[in-house]
Amino acid sequence: MTLELQGDVDVRAGGGALRLSGDRGIELRGPEVDLYGDNVRVFAGALVQTAASLVQRVTDLFSLHARESHTVVDGSATTKAHRATVLTEDTMTINGKEIHLG
Repeated sequence: MTLELQGDVDVRAGGGALRLSGDRGIELRGPEVDLYGDNVRVFAGALVQTAASLVQRVTDLFSLHARESHTVVDGSATTKAHRATVLTEDTMTINGKEIHLG
């Protein structure tokens, strides 16, 4: 079934929550998709992001808590900070043809 409406369309739940559900899932499609909210939470068993380019801007704290973390960069990788600390409880390994300090 297709419901097609011309022009801008607003769907609103005044005084309550708006829930969309589908037995086979939900898709949002458009040339641009904007999501606004004071708090946005995502709950998923698995989350996959695929993008040609990804930019994240955080004005306060960016925090990642994971059991493990793995990053692969095919080209160059740069980290820039006013101050940086690396803490490890066990072994730290740095492997490279050259290591420049200072």
